[in-house]
Amino acid sequence: DTGSDLSAASIKLMMNDADHWVRIWLGRNPIVSRNVLRTFSVDPCYEVRRAVARNPRCPIALLEVLAKDENAWVRSAVAYQQSAPKRLLVALARELDIDVLSGVAANVHTPQRILQELVVYPEADVRRGVILNPKAKRKTLLPLLQDPYYLHRLLLVGNPMLKERDKWPLCEDPDFNVRFAAFKWFAGLNKLAERFA
Repeated sequence: DTGSDLSAASIKLMMNDADHWVRIWLGRNPIVSRNVLRTFSVDPCYEVRRAVARNPRCPIALLEVLAKDENAWVRSAVAYQQSAPKRLLVALARELDIDVLSGVAANVHTPQRILQELVVYPEADVRRGVILNPKAKRKTLLPLLQDPYYLHRLLLVGNPMLKERDKWPLCEDPDFNVRFAAFKWFAGLNKLAERFA
């Protein structure tokens, strides 16, 4: 239940609930007003502020405030927010926190030049964010075909941005899981027979 039938009186009552889980649920709910979100954006509990940042109807002005929150977990929610503007993601890309950078890497509004910087980031979670970003372009993804973590190479097998010729080397990958996935992908295209004919 999304709580779409909540009355204004119920919302007002829950806003002051001592249990932070109630406020978290309310903060995530897309039916609440901007006034509710504004109130929760300064809640003493960081999880409530994070809920506001995750709300799909969170106004840009509030996201800008929450992007400077003292808690990195709140800032990471802003980084993952699909309505976050490019300028905010560019600012968050200067962070050192892994969760924030992972959100920036996964966000479809992040400029390619930043994604290209993040593909060489030492932390695997950040690089994975780029791989999972549906807007990451071929040029951005190519270096990740050599990623040291086999799961990343495995994820790239089915990536629609990469060309067939990019994926052929994965058939000889050191990891058997990657090789199997690559052969299976090419078999699905009926390309194996002509490749090895």
